[in-house]
Amino acid sequence: MNSKPSPESQRAFARSHRVSAEVSPHYEIHDHRRIQTGFDLTLLGIPPPGCSGDPGCQECERVHALLRDTAGRVVPEASRHLDAPFEAAFHYRADSQWRPEIEAVVQMFPYDQTWGAVDAAALREIPGVRERLHEIGVREATQPAL
Repeated sequence: MNSKPSPESQRAFARSHRVSAEVSPHYEIHDHRRIQTGFDLTLLGIPPPGCSGDPGCQECERVHALLRDTAGRVVPEASRHLDAPFEAAFHYRADSQWRPEIEAVVQMFPYDQTWGAVDAAALREIPGVRERLHEIGVREATQPAL
């Protein structure tokens, strides 16, 4: 998207698409060891009314782009992030009564980290991410232990 949506339009989008978020540990394998190198921020929203039922339609792709914009608003400044590409597939979860959802995943990593474990400073950023999500009307999908 070329311009940032206003907070009001962001809240309207979150409400109309029942956007929920989940923050979970991101692991990598290095030297045969599993290391938590960051966090995955997963945003999920229902397809728009204009969706033809095809998860690869332009309307679903637009919702995915808005989910990524939402993630960009909440990622800590002290983090770099990688956006997963649009996946033309609906996702289904028991938490949403098996309703089809569009998923956007953003991986968040501390800037100064290379193959190191997430430190206390990175862990302290997560409540801020959750707070910013809540401020724009995104509900938490689950409450993982971090």
